[in-house]
Amino acid sequence: MKDGKSIFVVLVLIVFVVYVMRNFLGRVSAFFFVPIDNLLFISHSIPPVLMWMIFGLLIGVIYGSFIAIKKYRLDFKLLISPVLALLVGISLILLASFVVKKFNKKPDEKVTDKVVIDGGDR
Repeated sequence: MKDGKSIFVVLVLIVFVVYVMRNFLGRVSAFFFVPIDNLLFISHSIPPVLMWMIFGLLIGVIYGSFIAIKKYRLDFKLLISPVLALLVGISLILLASFVVKKFNKKPDEKVTDKVVIDGGDR
């Protein structure tokens, strides 16, 4: 077991490296999280935090199933149902997103370069 002094030095070194690379890490995290956030945003009435929670729960079910399969030496076929639940959940979120966008679009609306503030959260 390591002593507390070496663990502290390693943690300080990690914090320093993260601080030095903060711009790069910010761009990389935005590259991954912004598309997923746009994917999970359905409408103004359903907050994206709720969609992130559902997405995280489905990922957690897959991870928990994998751990249970490894720990109790179960068959890997049991991993199919959580993966299918994740795929069905993501496809329902996508379907709901496209349906809401289709119904919210007005046919006589023209695309302009002007930004219109509608008072919404996003």
